[in-house]
Amino acid sequence: MKHGWMAALLGMCSVALPAQPLPAGITSQADTAVREFLHQHPSLRQRAFQYQWKPLAQRLPACPQAPAVELPRKERAWGALTLRLACDSASPPWSRAVALNVQVTGRYAVARRALRPGSVVQADDLEWREGDVARWSDPLAEELQSLEGLELFRAVAAGSVLRLNDFRAVTVIRSGDLVSLSLKGQGFEMITTGYALADAAIGVTVRVRTLEGKILQGKAVSPGKVEAVLD
Repeated sequence: MKHGWMAALLGMCSVALPAQPLPAGITSQADTAVREFLHQHPSLRQRAFQYQWKPLAQRLPACPQAPAVELPRKERAWGALTLRLACDSASPPWSRAVALNVQVTGRYAVARRALRPGSVVQADDLEWREGDVARWSDPLAEELQSLEGLELFRAVAAGSVLRLNDFRAVTVIRSGDLVSLSLKGQGFEMITTGYALADAAIGVTVRVRTLEGKILQGKAVSPGKVEAVLD
């Protein structure tokens, strides 16, 4: 029972693996502040990570209280980081930029075989590996569910890591397809047909040339169907 409780607790929190000895100039106070900052950062929640400080040009000044930690202009606290430590309680107050590297352990997918553009990836197309997912600047496919409703927009070689940026929403309408266009307004609905003038995924606005030659537009709602709501 005790082990189950501990496993549940670790699943709710980020886990910092044992850190390396502190380099010269880094105080234990600053290290604790940075570690707490990383633990609380949204991008590291429910993840196992470790970090290494990069050498400082000069020793950090003393601070009567724990220094504040900021991560300017970056959403993920992964990989090579530059943090800013600030101590307003010192006399005089000080602020320093410090550098470190954060490694994040996770599962990621690689292509088991060469995949073509337009492919909807299936489970047997993938091989799962464990490693440092922070090595890549782009978000990776870490769960099969994250690829549902998506298709590749570029070719992927066998053994290549799958990035979420390699995917787009599945195209349900192709340029030139004959589609059904539903026009809905207050108290009426009219259905006509026409040819799509562009590719579209579900929810994407697409223009349609009707058989009478008129150009209308609506949103793709399913394969071969477009819907327009008229005011």
